[in-house]
Amino acid sequence: MNLETKYDFTAYTIKKEEEKDHKQIYEELIKKGIDKAKELGFDSIIVLGNKDYYPKFGFQIASKCDIKCPFEVPDEVFMAIELTEKAFEGKAGTVKYPDEFNEIE
Repeated sequence: MNLETKYDFTAYTIKKEEEKDHKQIYEELIKKGIDKAKELGFDSIIVLGNKDYYPKFGFQIASKCDIKCPFEVPDEVFMAIELTEKAFEGKAGTVKYPDEFNEIE
């Protein structure tokens, strides 16, 4: 089962070495991104990112919500956050990324 997804948001990769130099800026960008996603009516956000960074914004390991990554990654780096109450209820499955995502090297 593939989860229904919207692809209106593009993520910016935050490199670990950049994180410490621009920590406040990146934290604000993530907070603003979450707020904008809520404003646009998104139910959730899924990220592939730093296991120690995203949880402080409310992200949790996606597999705890029965959401799987379509490729092999460590479980703790594939995370999700509900933006609406019970957003993941009844939506277990594998995330389907747009084809363009597979072209990234």
